[in-house]
Order: sequence, then C-alpha cells, then structure tokens
Amino acid sequence: MTAVILGTGSRTYDRPDIIRAVLAAVATRYDRDVVLRYGECRRGADRPMHQAWKALGLGLQPYPADLSGPCRKDCDHGPRRAYQDGPGDYCPAAGPRRNRDMIKAGGIDEVHGFPKGSTSGTRITLKLARAAGLRVYEWTPDSIPQLTAYVLGTQSGMWPLDGLT
Repeated sequence: MTAVILGTGSRTYDRPDIIRAVLAAVATRYDRDVVLRYGECRRGADRPMHQAWKALGLGLQPYPADLSGPCRKDCDHGPRRAYQDGPGDYCPAAGPRRNRDMIKAGGIDEVHGFPKGSTSGTRITLKLARAAGLRVYEWTPDSIPQLTAYVLGTQSGMWPLDGLT
C-alpha cells in the first residue's frame, strides 16, 4: 500500500532548505511506495516541495485549487477577487476547498506543514488534519532545532518526539 504524505505551506514560506531536509528525512522512513499530496500553488512552499520530492524520484499527487472555476452555491465570500499578478479574477474559496479535499481524500500517513506568519490556509489545514487524528508536524522558518531532532530520529529509526508537532 502506498504511503501518503500531505504537504501544506504558506505562499510566503522562504526556507526551501528546511523543506528539502524534511522531505528527504520523510522519504527515508518508508520501505514502500510513498507519494506527496500537495496544493501545487505556483509560489511559496508548494514549489520547493514539488522540486524536492521529484528530485528524490518519488510520486507526486498534486491538488491544484480551481481558482478560475465558477463559484459554488456554498461560497460566502462576496464578489470574486482580481488577481494581483495578472488579468482575471478567482474564487477565494477555491484554496480552502482544495485544502479540505486533500484531507478528505484520506489515506494520509503524516502531514508536514510549512507555515509562515499568519497564513490562514496552511494553519487551517493543519488544524483540520489534527482534528482528523493525523500525525502533524509544523516547520516554521525557525525550525532548525526541531529539524535536527527529526532528522536524528529518522537516522536512528525512531519517530520524533510528539513535542515537535
């Protein structure tokens, strides 16, 4: 059975070195096929997650948000918003909907979040993952001590302490 790692991160996360180290350590934990499920945002943490996982030769399970798709009946955000970096508009509920869908798809072995600042999408996704009873790790830009403990736990064959979550 394939292991599923859920990766979620801020669009402003700027520590690809932490992302690469975490995902390399995660990949060593499994003696079976493992895929990375992630949001496929064009900026922030998703891009280095994709690059690091692909460099390891492991499977990717992208979940892009349908930003240009129509709003749904349950959208309560008001008018669509204009893109800041190009023409057109988008449904602001598409990202949060995608984040919920990634968790609802199930089969997740562990969740690695890369939040920075008050990034609501990443933090809500981590909250939903915890509520679903999933093993959740948060890696802020200041996570070097926790990263060291995580990598050392990986090398010794032990899971890291729950205090890192």
